[in-house]
Parts: sequence; C-alpha cells; structure tokens
Amino acid sequence: MFAIDCPTCGGRRLVLTKQITAIRNAGTGIHIHFTCSCGTRGVWVTGRKAVTPGVLWVSPAMAAAS
Repeated sequence: MFAIDCPTCGGRRLVLTKQITAIRNAGTGIHIHFTCSCGTRGVWVTGRKAVTPGVLWVSPAMAAAS
C-alpha cells in the first residue's frame, strides 16, 4: 500500500494491493503500475536504479492504447 496525489480526483489516496495491475523490474527502477479508485492509471517508479523516482501519470491516450 502506498499514497498518491491523484490529479484527476484531486485528493490524496491510498493505493491498495488490489489496485496494482503490474510490477516490472526495469533498468530504470521498479515500475509499479496501478489504477486510482477514480480510474486514473499511473506508474510509481522506485528502487535504487530509479532515474526519476515518484509517480508518473498515464495519459488517457496511452491508457486507451494499452
């Protein structure tokens, strides 16, 4: 579980384990893909190799393509 500041619903939300859709270990860090309770999708980048740690939000166009 971790906390995010969602740009869509405008509040601080907890991401529960059931909201995590994928975990990928990449050369740029650990990428944890999740969906906010409002439906907005994002990626939390963490780990020692994280070039840009923090939450990256998936644009609606990218979400529709995946």
